[in-house]
Amino acid sequence: MNQLRIFAGVGILLILLLSGYIFFLHWQQPLPSKVSEQEIGKTFVQKVEHLGQLELVRYKISDVMEFTQENHFFTDNKILMVIQGEAIACIDLQQITLEDIHSQGDSLWLRLPAPQICHYKLNQQDCKVYDLNQWKLFDKSELVDEAYKRAESKVMELALQSDCLQVARQNAERLLVPLFEKLSDKHVILQFDMNSPSSLAL
Repeated sequence: MNQLRIFAGVGILLILLLSGYIFFLHWQQPLPSKVSEQEIGKTFVQKVEHLGQLELVRYKISDVMEFTQENHFFTDNKILMVIQGEAIACIDLQQITLEDIHSQGDSLWLRLPAPQICHYKLNQQDCKVYDLNQWKLFDKSELVDEAYKRAESKVMELALQSDCLQVARQNAERLLVPLFEKLSDKHVILQFDMNSPSSLAL
């Protein structure tokens, strides 16, 4: 009877020692490290930077302009120009920094730079010039050259006056939200930095 108690006591002692050893091994194993929100942001920024400058909308611009060249001795030279041009609105994703990203839980807030007119041009081959003078006595080449220069600036002005940048923001939301959600595996909410310049990206 005493031997049975001894064996039982030894068995309990062995079980306790084995349990303690298993607990010790488990405690010594490093716990899986939690990925910080900052690391998530850095990875996301690196992926987005590769997208570079993203074109969002291309606008065709047309207008009619009248140009006059004063002539002190004869009738002023006058021409009418139908201008044709185009403008492209973009977002430069390389401007995004960690300060523009806030991640919490399954949501990610991203502040984007405002869309800009990143490119514009006057399509001279599509422009039409009409001489408004009744008498075609004088060379108007100098006036036409100056008219083309002023017309090119007009293309930029008309692009900014149009809803080009508003459409660019709408297209950004439609195109980028699904893309960013795939990159981050989170629900993405976009905001635009309206303090950034909304003109030509130099």
